[in-house]
Amino acid sequence: MEVLVVKVSAPLVSFRRPLDHNYQRTLLLPPPTTMLGLAGAAFGLSDTELWRKEGLTRELFVAAFSSNEPGRAKDRWTVMKIFKEYSQSQGLLLPPS
Repeated sequence: MEVLVVKVSAPLVSFRRPLDHNYQRTLLLPPPTTMLGLAGAAFGLSDTELWRKEGLTRELFVAAFSSNEPGRAKDRWTVMKIFKEYSQSQGLLLPPS
């Protein structure tokens, strides 16, 4: 078995969970499809070449790990939306944004 290790870093990245629509939770590490897509792009393959039945993805195994603790953030937009609706229902004035 041949092994290729690739180190990838970015100042900010988000991997959206595929079934979340209203509130976009993210995965802590990239899913396999993202890593395979990066590999395909690095090899210059089109998406149809990469994902065909006899393509490269049938023979690859991928794994991800983080050498640092993942960052965490709160969705301020959702909090402000709830606060705005509550404030309006109570007749409170909000400062201009």
